Amino acid sequence: MTTTGRGVLATVLAAQALRGLGYGLAAVQLGAVLRGQGLDAPAVGLVLAAIVAGSAAASLNAIRFAALTW
Repeated sequence: MTTTGRGVLATVLAAQALRGLGYGLAAVQLGAVLRGQGLDAPAVGLVLAAIVAGSAAASLNAIRFAALTW
């Protein structure tokens, strides 16, 4: 791998780490807000699971779209 390639890889990995950190913090904050609004623990879990499922579906659709355009 070239030096430029390693720099790009490092940038992508750093961006992924920051995205994961932000996603995790947002999930904790959303869970706390939902609990504060009166939702019980299973309902909060269901909302968070739906968010994760939607994010996964969006990623898969993006991959599918990218495969069709290449």
